[in-house]
Amino acid sequence: MISVKYFLKIALLATFFFSLSCKKDTPKIPAQYIGNWVNSNVVLEIESDGTGRYENFNDLIPISGRVQIKSNLLIIKNGFMKKELTIDKPPYEEDMGAEFGYVTGVMIDKIIIDGDILTNDKF
Repeated sequence: MISVKYFLKIALLATFFFSLSCKKDTPKIPAQYIGNWVNSNVVLEIESDGTGRYENFNDLIPISGRVQIKSNLLIIKNGFMKKELTIDKPPYEEDMGAEFGYVTGVMIDKIIIDGDILTNDKF
């Protein structure tokens, strides 16, 4: 049986290492990446404070944590998990009707992450 002292030491160490991982400076996120990016299967939320959340409804576990953007990678990590997503195409504007061959004059923000086309749901 595990003694109470041993358990408390392990809990204290775990708390210490978790607090170290939380205190790192968050890198600045370019403004064009900030927002709620969605499609029918994916939600990617990137906040201006450098935190974010990624949920793919085909995966079992969503992830929340600090967001980093390094060249063509978008990385979300917390003390326990890390998810690396490929930025296939950085944020860009496209006419709302472009998919259907129409010009509406209404521009929407899109991004392509891991092959998924996401739209910023600011409307």
